Amino acid sequence: MAGQKPLNRPNMVIAEGRRKRSVGHTIGARIVFAFRSCALGLAILSSVCDAARGQDRIPHVLLLYPYDNTHAASTIAGEAARKRLTARLNGKVAFNIDFLDLVRFPSDVHQHRAARFLAEKYAQASIDLIITLNTQTQGFARKYRDVFAPKVPVVFCCVASGMVDATTDRASGITGTFSDYDITKTLELAGRLQPNARNLVLVGGASRLDQSFLDMYRKQAAAHQSRYTVSVLGGLVHDELLRRVSRLTPDSIVILGNLFMDGSGREFVSYEVAEAVARASGAPAYAPIDTYLGRGIIGGHMGTFEDAGIEAADIAVEILKGTDPDTIAPRSSQAQKYRVDARQLQRWSMSERNLPADALVSFRTASLWEQHRETVIAAIAIILIQTASIAALILQILRRRRAEQATQAAQSELARVSRITTIGEMTASIAHEVNQPLAAIVASGGAGLRWLNGPSPDLDKAKAAFKRIVDEGHRAGDVISTVRAMFKKETQSRQHVDVNQLVREVLALLESQAQSHDVAIATSFTEDVPLVLADRVQLQQVVLNLVMNAIEATAAVTDRERTVRIGTQARFPEGVILIVEDTGPGIEPERMDRIFEAFYTTKAHGMGMGLSNCRSIVEAHGGHLTVARGLPHGSVFRASLPTSSEN
Repeated sequence: MAGQKPLNRPNMVIAEGRRKRSVGHTIGARIVFAFRSCALGLAILSSVCDAARGQDRIPHVLLLYPYDNTHAASTIAGEAARKRLTARLNGKVAFNIDFLDLVRFPSDVHQHRAARFLAEKYAQASIDLIITLNTQTQGFARKYRDVFAPKVPVVFCCVASGMVDATTDRASGITGTFSDYDITKTLELAGRLQPNARNLVLVGGASRLDQSFLDMYRKQAAAHQSRYTVSVLGGLVHDELLRRVSRLTPDSIVILGNLFMDGSGREFVSYEVAEAVARASGAPAYAPIDTYLGRGIIGGHMGTFEDAGIEAADIAVEILKGTDPDTIAPRSSQAQKYRVDARQLQRWSMSERNLPADALVSFRTASLWEQHRETVIAAIAIILIQTASIAALILQILRRRRAEQATQAAQSELARVSRITTIGEMTASIAHEVNQPLAAIVASGGAGLRWLNGPSPDLDKAKAAFKRIVDEGHRAGDVISTVRAMFKKETQSRQHVDVNQLVREVLALLESQAQSHDVAIATSFTEDVPLVLADRVQLQQVVLNLVMNAIEATAAVTDRERTVRIGTQARFPEGVILIVEDTGPGIEPERMDRIFEAFYTTKAHGMGMGLSNCRSIVEAHGGHLTVARGLPHGSVFRASLPTSSEN
């Protein structure tokens, strides 16, 4: 180790200390940085949490009413504002409500006390916005806001623009809507309705606010002094006010202001006094105040307190969403219009034609149409339907009557044609029947002449021959009369008829017809049958048709006797029964129900009117005509005819 230089111990110790201090300094700096980073993170987290809590927080709105809850103007506006805010903020808003009672306690001492009360009341609460609902509450908030709600935004509503200087009375953070209680346009309305009016009467109460309104009215009326004599009824005792207005003449115009207190200090609800004044007044009353409409005044140029509350609420929403209230200038209400009571126009005999074109007329007496429009429309519709139904029914009846008349005429004509056709077919038989009495007359006449021309005239035999001539002449005359009657179109009068005799007369006419068809006629008469009251010719037609049909039906038979049986019976209560029975092929069952229908026939050349006419004639005489199948063959027709009451 020789030549090696010994170590310096103190220097080594110093170097080691320096190294240790450097390491310690680095560690401390790092610890400080870590603490600072944690603090910054906590601060950021805290601010984020506060922001999140701020976003979830529901805003609180204070509604300040000037009086108590009996004063309609402010309560209407406040309720409208509350509903509007609730709707626009989706229900995420809380309300606090306070009444300042500034009519009974208008002094500054009371107002300062009220401000301190509000400060204590909401010391632990957070008010985000204040809505004041009247000129007085707006003044209260401007003066005492720093006491009970420093720097909280204020939105005023229903503030009379004529009572506030918007340039000097507006403080920071305060905005809202004005109501223009300007009587100028109300006077224009009154001038239209009362062009001959010469007096203008301003009416108000005795409270500080009442007098403020009167002062405003005086200033506005100054421009109209050249046209009207202006007088003021303000601060009077209630009864004296009513007495004074009752003496006014109809050539006056009455403008009503606020009437919260009378000259004796008695407090009132303003619109109730206004109603009493308007009804007692001898002249029409007007006002630019919404709550007076419908309570006796004609009307005025006014807005509604409901619209004013809505407009204030819309401004409040802007502020609650972050808009600086100082950037929102106060604005006049946009709801000012001419509003008129139709009942008062009628009371004062005023015409709606004199109103401005944009005037809103309320309280019209609804007409019957307006009240019951749906009912009236339904009633008119029912009446029209019923009228149409009745008209259609009448038309149908008339058409049916014309058709029935035409049918009856056609049936009558067809019946006549049927008779003529039948007579035409029977011409040979009739000629035969007439020839028989004529031949007998000739023969009897010749015999009579021979008995008289003989050498010894036989007078008795001649008389007998001449009597036969007379009888045969009568017989020929009866045949001709019957044929002539059947050709006539008119109906004969009814008479008492012996049915047996009538049938014999018809069978005499049809004797040759039966012989030509080789048909035997068998009769069975009940003697002394009662008489029937009938048209003889029509009954002849019935018998003729029934017997002719029976002869024609029987003529086609080849395997049995051809016989037609005619008989009469007397039965109670049917009367006289005429029976016509044949041995023909009969009527098929499917045709039995239709055999009496008009224009229905089973003959190849038939018209289908014979049996239809027969039934009509029998039923017209009060009887019945029926048909049935004969046994074992043919058909049986039965005609019942009621007997005469003289039997």
